[in-house]
Amino acid sequence: MVFSSVKLNYLLPNYGGFGGPIRMLLDDAEIKYEYNLIDREQWPTLKAKWTEEGLPFDCVPMIELDGKRYAGTQPILRFLAKKLGKYAPADADLEQYVDVTADYAGDWARAVFKAIFNPPNGIDEYKKNDLEKYFKRFDRIYGAHKGPYAAGEEISYADFVVYVVMNLEANKDSIKDYPNLAAFAEAIKSRSGLQEAVKQI
Repeated sequence: MVFSSVKLNYLLPNYGGFGGPIRMLLDDAEIKYEYNLIDREQWPTLKAKWTEEGLPFDCVPMIELDGKRYAGTQPILRFLAKKLGKYAPADADLEQYVDVTADYAGDWARAVFKAIFNPPNGIDEYKKNDLEKYFKRFDRIYGAHKGPYAAGEEISYADFVVYVVMNLEANKDSIKDYPNLAAFAEAIKSRSGLQEAVKQI
């Protein structure tokens, strides 16, 4: 076993937000973990406690691996990939492609979250001005290599980020209109370790 204990701390239930891709990777790798859903009223106290304990990064998601704490969605995903020896391509060029895919997916997520927090017309403006742009971009990304995933036949950590983002409420009805993303979605849904996850996303 790579880790004797794993605890993921985050603020949203199920597979929501930036904690979702980390949970998906852990599920797919069949790693048992504790999910600590932080009460929002308790979050300032917990953040202060972490800072007092000498932790520089007072943010979530925060993962604890064998007692050590690590922060940042994509850094955590990359770190887990290295520790597990999978979810990151061995080829340097392909690894860079995966990194860019995850980075762009973060941009896409922030565009949607900005719209969510700008009612009453934020989502309407997003759908009018940005939705097609992002779907076209990621359909190209997922069409560049032979296979359903960003890197081709092998799943990578970036795929978990993209899957969560494209299944946000503002996006999910459009997946069927983009063939490469639709094929990618079906590939994720077919993975044995993700059967429960996809029901909650």
